[in-house]
Amino acid sequence: MDQLIVTSRQPDGRWVATVPQFPGLAAYGQSRREVRVLARKLCAILLDENMRHNDRILAFYPGEIPHSVRPGFAI
Repeated sequence: MDQLIVTSRQPDGRWVATVPQFPGLAAYGQSRREVRVLARKLCAILLDENMRHNDRILAFYPGEIPHSVRPGFAI
């Protein structure tokens, strides 16, 4: 499954990546490449969690963070 990853630079210099298919998902980092990699990893984790629990792909909403999500990711 392909995801559109949208990146932008914040006023403080950090980069943020969001994925419109996962509302509220955001990955923050020091470079555009870093946040794109983090966003792809987070999408994979969310899809894996959904498949394990037979949930719908878009069942994750802000505040519902799967246990496997590591620090560095935000939802």
